[in-house]
Amino acid sequence: MYPNDNFRFFHRDLWEAHYGKESGKPFEMHVGLYALCLSIGHATGIYPLLYDCFGPMFANAIMDYAFYNIKTNSCVTQHFAQSMRDDFLFSRSRLGQNWYGNFFADPVNADSIAQFKSKWLKKIAAEDNTDAWLCIDGSNNDSSVTGGELAELGHAKSGHAMTVIGYQWAVRASDGMPVSWTVNEGSMVDSKAIDEMVRYLAAGGLKVAGIILDRGFCTKEVYRLVVSKGFALVAMLKKDICGFKEMMRLHGAEIHAKIEHRIGIHGIFATTGNVKLFEDSE
Repeated sequence: MYPNDNFRFFHRDLWEAHYGKESGKPFEMHVGLYALCLSIGHATGIYPLLYDCFGPMFANAIMDYAFYNIKTNSCVTQHFAQSMRDDFLFSRSRLGQNWYGNFFADPVNADSIAQFKSKWLKKIAAEDNTDAWLCIDGSNNDSSVTGGELAELGHAKSGHAMTVIGYQWAVRASDGMPVSWTVNEGSMVDSKAIDEMVRYLAAGGLKVAGIILDRGFCTKEVYRLVVSKGFALVAMLKKDICGFKEMMRLHGAEIHAKIEHRIGIHGIFATTGNVKLFEDSE
């Protein structure tokens, strides 16, 4: 909470006692989102674990960066200092773009990251020894990453030849809690990358039940790979894939704006059915 114009109007005596008759609105320090992040950090155990693996300074900087991600829905540190100007932070002072750039690029942090991932996986598995799902996607909205060591020419969403980085996220099946992650060269899903994640999760006590794919990854090669490993599959489809075209041909008119087919409150309508995923599918 902070004093604003409503406070000055309804409690003029208190305002004048603390800020004077002629003073303008005092500097606003926002603490609400900080308190929420602090609560989440302790409720999940992630904040003490960051302290253990990275030390106080780096742990607080990581919490501030997560705070920034939540507040702005952005991971671009260029705007960090300005965006967090009025917020109460975990760190003693606001850190800037250069600091975070050096932190993320420092190979010394690799050991701390590996330690954190291992301890977090064991903690998650101990709480709920259930299955995990893998979520696979590519880099940012325009699928372009420049200057990154892992960036390779791949299948960018724009359709142009651009460098891309691939990601794998593992989430706990029971509640969607993030479990672990990997970053891979290029945008393609390959057997080696999936196998490594499967073995890593198995070592921590979790097995993979299925894989969730964005529409850019739903290709015949990836589908055959997933099926060969016995995983369940959830995937979005591009409009030119047989499964999409056939479902729209059969049900497009049927589901449009009919309340019994509504999903949520956002004007999305759907149904289920069995059709060929690809033209030459069984």
